[in-house]
Amino acid sequence: MSIITFIAPPLSGKGTQAKEIELRTAWKHVSTGDLLRDRMNGTDKVAKAIQKTMAAGTFASEAIVDQVLKDRLAQPDCQNGLILDGYPRVLAQAKTLETLTQQANTVFAGAIHIDVPEQELFNRLAQRGRADDTPDVLKKRLKDYQDKTMPVVEYYRKRGLLIEIDGAQPMADVTRDICLALNIKP
Repeated sequence: MSIITFIAPPLSGKGTQAKEIELRTAWKHVSTGDLLRDRMNGTDKVAKAIQKTMAAGTFASEAIVDQVLKDRLAQPDCQNGLILDGYPRVLAQAKTLETLTQQANTVFAGAIHIDVPEQELFNRLAQRGRADDTPDVLKKRLKDYQDKTMPVVEYYRKRGLLIEIDGAQPMADVTRDICLALNIKP
């Protein structure tokens, strides 16, 4: 089994690209954002914690994300390979992922960093229209991304596991570049 992860700021198109790679491989796309949104519809303690963080425009705690992701990864449809979208978000999660990868005797194939200029992200926000995405929420998420997630990008860069992709180009070109980097037919 192989694991890749998409690391990119909010509104970068990482979920769209992860789905495109899923269509071209036997790997399962696992989005932590989708997992959290699905889980927050519940009434348990984890759901309430997720609801609170989403309303504040902040990220869910590492412990919550780790637990929700571990629950999902244990499901049989993830056994051929994984495309992680939104995880790891902080260095501790990168180290957790490394441990999980070693324990499962899997190959970490790389971290795909989709780089998009900040102004382009705000332009995309204006076109998106999702209730939990406002300019103020995006500003908070971008600050969190810069403070917490960019060190993950550097971590993978130093280890030679980072694949840099220009996310400001048209979607089809981003997909093509990712496929070429992963030796997948575009």
